[in-house]
Amino acid sequence: MVPDGTTVQAALDRVTATGAVGVVAEVRQGDAVWRGSSGTSSLNGRQPAPVDGRFRAGSVTETFTATVVLQLVGEGWLRLSDTAERWLPGLVPSPGGERITVRDLLQHASGLPEYTDGLLDGDALRDRFRTWTPAELVRRTVKDGDRDRPLLFPPGTDHHYSNTGYIGSA
Repeated sequence: MVPDGTTVQAALDRVTATGAVGVVAEVRQGDAVWRGSSGTSSLNGRQPAPVDGRFRAGSVTETFTATVVLQLVGEGWLRLSDTAERWLPGLVPSPGGERITVRDLLQHASGLPEYTDGLLDGDALRDRFRTWTPAELVRRTVKDGDRDRPLLFPPGTDHHYSNTGYIGSA
């Protein structure tokens, strides 16, 4: 059964009526999928926002990730004191990286630099439509060629907002 998108479509239309250029949404119910869009694909464009358009969800996903991690902690699958090294061995070779805990990652206290820094350097125009894997993004953050980049601070000793702690995956 395909989800009824009438209410969602009305909400999308309200979003663009208040000034958003374009908006896309997807609703899944079991195996059924509904997609909708409203507005245009660019600021001065005439093409409608594509129903199957690609988009980046951004930082809102951190809330969902943290919720699932805390559920796993509550169920006993992992602990906040577990190291990232335990679950993702070798991913953060930076000096001190072996001490980063799940708690540090969730609290932006890992010392990991922001992976978005430098994405616009070098071949940014060539790579602008490239899809990076999570492991590639972390690697770009913690390696400079063959050299390990240092953490910004020892894990757990300071706070620095960093999306990098929410994307790690082997």
